[in-house]
Amino acid sequence: MADAIWSSTPAVVGYVLLNVFCSCGVVFASKLVYLNLPFCFVATLTLINTISTWIGMFLVEQLGFYTAASFSPQSLLPLALGFCGYVLLNSLSLSLNSVGVFQVLKIAATPMVVALEAAVSRRLSAGPKGAAALALACGGVGVATGFDASARANLGGVAVGLAAVAATGLYQFWSARKQHELQANSSQLLFAYTPQAILIIAIAAPLVDSYGGWAGFREALSAHPLPDTVLGYGYGIRTTSAILLAALLGVLVSLSTFLVLATTSPATYSLLGHAKTVLILAGGCWLFGDSMSWQRGAGVAAAMAGVAAYAFIASQASKPVVAPRRASRETAPLITSHPVDTEP
Repeated sequence: MADAIWSSTPAVVGYVLLNVFCSCGVVFASKLVYLNLPFCFVATLTLINTISTWIGMFLVEQLGFYTAASFSPQSLLPLALGFCGYVLLNSLSLSLNSVGVFQVLKIAATPMVVALEAAVSRRLSAGPKGAAALALACGGVGVATGFDASARANLGGVAVGLAAVAATGLYQFWSARKQHELQANSSQLLFAYTPQAILIIAIAAPLVDSYGGWAGFREALSAHPLPDTVLGYGYGIRTTSAILLAALLGVLVSLSTFLVLATTSPATYSLLGHAKTVLILAGGCWLFGDSMSWQRGAGVAAAMAGVAAYAFIASQASKPVVAPRRASRETAPLITSHPVDTEP
């Protein structure tokens, strides 16, 4: 009875809406912290969000969505370092760029991963059609970014965004290879190496952000704290609430992702990703005043169409080909199942 309630249609709709709300909300809350407050300590906020990610993974493990596994610290360290580069550069990209530029550049991560796979295997699994779809995606990202006035005026931020794309592609590619090497799924690996990542970011944060030492702590307790250090920043209700909201949304993203994947199909989750991209871009225009010219809109549409087309072509190429039977005029329908390992 409980399983039926958890997988009922109203419940599934609730999981989808929760995932969309939290995935979009964590971007908006983080941008609010960086832009409007402003809390410009990227490494410190990344540390808080990474801790919330581990908490979310712990909760879904306790709920039985996956089983934790043990690995040697040496085998996890490269992944932890890659994860740190990935999250830090993406956080820095969000702090330096508009929401729209940040989200559009993230679309280019898919061509990056495919390019790395093709370079290692010396072949493109999806063939020429897949290459054409990826070329369309890259062209769309270029058009959408090139026609964005904020991107043209902030080439340094765009450079950081492109570095984040490269780090994302390398991290995802490396993670996939480690899954095969260690015979584990991405959830088990993420839960296992996140404590190492937290430690690394905690060590790096004082080197990246200005903490101010004991003097900064005294300023934080004074009537007129200086906002140029982490300890000296004036943590009012707005700042504290926004930081905690971003952390809470990060926990809920992990939980809702597993709920959606457990009750729907990978194709549904992929379509959900495109919907979230559109909503984040719309939210950037509505909440933060991003512009959306028709040229930029066309570029975004082309980029998303290219990624969707590649996903379809790749899925068709991965289907097994079954030779028809000659001895019988009737054949049973072929039902295939492709396990998809998606990282929250």
